[in-house]
Amino acid sequence: MGNRFLMTFSVGSFILYMGWALYFTRSRIDLKVELESSYSELMLLITVESFSGILSLAWGYLGDRIGRKRMISIGLLSAMPMLLLGLTKIPALFLVLAAFANILFMVSQPSIMTALVIDKERSGRRLGMFNCVGSLGWAVGSYTMAYLSENLGPWAVYAASSMFIIFSLIIFSVNYPKSVERGVESNIHVLLRRLPFPTLGVSLAYMGIVYSSTILSIKLYYELGTNATLFALFYGVLPTLLGAGVNILIGVIADKIGGYLVTLISMISYAILFPLLYLSSGMLMAVLWIIPLYPLLYLGVSKFFSDLAPLELKATAMGAVSASLSLGGVGAGLLGPLTDFYGIDFSLFLSEVLILGGGLFLYAVSKVPRLK
Repeated sequence: MGNRFLMTFSVGSFILYMGWALYFTRSRIDLKVELESSYSELMLLITVESFSGILSLAWGYLGDRIGRKRMISIGLLSAMPMLLLGLTKIPALFLVLAAFANILFMVSQPSIMTALVIDKERSGRRLGMFNCVGSLGWAVGSYTMAYLSENLGPWAVYAASSMFIIFSLIIFSVNYPKSVERGVESNIHVLLRRLPFPTLGVSLAYMGIVYSSTILSIKLYYELGTNATLFALFYGVLPTLLGAGVNILIGVIADKIGGYLVTLISMISYAILFPLLYLSSGMLMAVLWIIPLYPLLYLGVSKFFSDLAPLELKATAMGAVSASLSLGGVGAGLLGPLTDFYGIDFSLFLSEVLILGGGLFLYAVSKVPRLK
């Protein structure tokens, strides 16, 4: 698999991230502001989105066994509920449709990422390039959300999102390398024995990250005067443009020092950033918001988990990445009522405890054996 493969998958990444950026930047506003939902309902959206990834370990294993390309094709079904999101005005139905859109897409995600991590020595660089181009797509999608919302309405945002997701999955499926389309028989129990402790540490920290970032995103929206264009610019466009610039560098660093250390660095960085965001206001908060930490976390965890797995179980390992992050997301969603009852101050303090606790746990179990 050479440069042509990476270029083709990078094009697919751009289109895919553009589609999901449209959804993510619009859905929070629709549910919390337009549909006048509570913080509990907003966090429930995070829960249903995250729940979709919990089964990723199973989807990855199925891809290893029955064929990774088949799993990508199933993801095409996610376009229908995504399209319908723009037509509902009922919060409960909005949440159900969001759940189905995310669940159906996540069937394909581990198999997509597997093609990038087969080569252990270059997996960090490939992930970096894939995420770099995807970040550019996210930036374009975030800005496009504002344009479509103001000129055509929210329904156009979800229609465009479903179209881009379909197009990207077709690109991945048509160009999937035949040499890695299916794994060979392997003892999955060897891998599963190495995953629980890293999974728990990552899930705890990510729970705190999602909890804080969701609450603070609403604060950012109001700090920017409820201006959809400014919100799209600072929430999605600028962070992802900066993220695109650092993704390749992070990939190179991850290949040198390992995904484990990159993951720890990202957790510490988040624990420092969130209090600063809470204490700041106006444009200062907006400037702090664009610091690109998520590429550090996602690439670090992806590299960390993929290095634990043999070649024939790479899709399973990438499924474990999504499952770990999704467990954290579900946990964050379940914490939503605490914000309604105890306020934002308590919620952000709890987030700090979770982030630092997850990082300390991951550090404490750093001697977990790894597959070579």
